[in-house]
Amino acid sequence: MGGVIVLIELTPEVKLYEQVLEDLRNQVPATLARSGCTQATVSVCRRFNRILVQQLWISSDALDEYLTWRADRGDLMRISEMLSEEQKFRIFHVEESASLPAEHAA
Repeated sequence: MGGVIVLIELTPEVKLYEQVLEDLRNQVPATLARSGCTQATVSVCRRFNRILVQQLWISSDALDEYLTWRADRGDLMRISEMLSEEQKFRIFHVEESASLPAEHAA
């Protein structure tokens, strides 16, 4: 198996929460269109003013190319300027994976 899971936890400024959320939602299609991205989601925890971005990449190289592209566009800096604290960026390398057959997925 292989792949890379990316978890990014963001805490936007309260007054900018919806703007950050909308920006991240709008980034999902372009993220999925990048070579090597197999999954991208944006999840919310409104109670604690947090947003979680999850991505699955086929390799570290694909992720690195994507991050360079986002940085060159200014996307990473623009989002970071709207946060009340530094984002938590975590990368995990997949060692083992299994999925339920489609008929068992709910």
